[in-house]
Amino acid sequence: MLQLLSFVLFALFSLQSMAATHLILIGGGRRPPQALEKLVELAGGAQARILVITWATREQSTFDAIQTELRRYGVNSIVASSMQPETIKDLLATMEQIKQASAIYFTGGEQTRIFKVLEYLPIKILLQERYQQGVVFAGTSAGTAIMSETSLTGVADLTRIDASKVEVTQGLGLLPPQVIVDQHFIVRSRYNRLASLVFATPNSIGLGIDENNALYVRDQKFAQAFGPTQTMVMKAMGLKKMQVQLLYHLDQFTF
Repeated sequence: MLQLLSFVLFALFSLQSMAATHLILIGGGRRPPQALEKLVELAGGAQARILVITWATREQSTFDAIQTELRRYGVNSIVASSMQPETIKDLLATMEQIKQASAIYFTGGEQTRIFKVLEYLPIKILLQERYQQGVVFAGTSAGTAIMSETSLTGVADLTRIDASKVEVTQGLGLLPPQVIVDQHFIVRSRYNRLASLVFATPNSIGLGIDENNALYVRDQKFAQAFGPTQTMVMKAMGLKKMQVQLLYHLDQFTF
């Protein structure tokens, strides 16, 4: 009987700790309404507590814009992080905000500014823990670029297919480890830098998300595209060939 009770308690604990994960990647430009609807729905609807992390920018207007859009979906609790937390007091306050949020949204700007904050490991680890606990994560532009384990800094020679000419750093790692994401993809002709990394990294998958488009990823496995143009999926087939798949609005993909 004691063994049975222990098994039941273990099973219940396992079910509680295995929360579904949700990630919404926006390629920049306009935010697809379907992506924002999904964000609000998963975060708790009108009861959602959304933290907007503005580390990538110095512009207050960036927060004001996303706040205005999210309020259209009935969300009342939308708060902003410190634009660039530098003191221990700011960092601790931000960590408390992260603990209270049901959704965390990273704005666009310069991803190098986000990477600088993530050097403070307690914040990075807390963000990863909250994601695994089921908190909805989303980002646009620079806020999308940071989500993969191998993350683009924005420095690259776009005229060549050469991984040595593409600067990368360690990101949040919320996508499967073999996935590399790029943004503003088609409109800014960023094929070369993503192709360079995909060719140079065995078994990798490149996700190129265009402006005004988004990709919703559930459980690091299932993805669905939103938006008027395309998301491009790249897979290397050896050293000289590549498989390319285009995802249109509502198309689905499995990693």
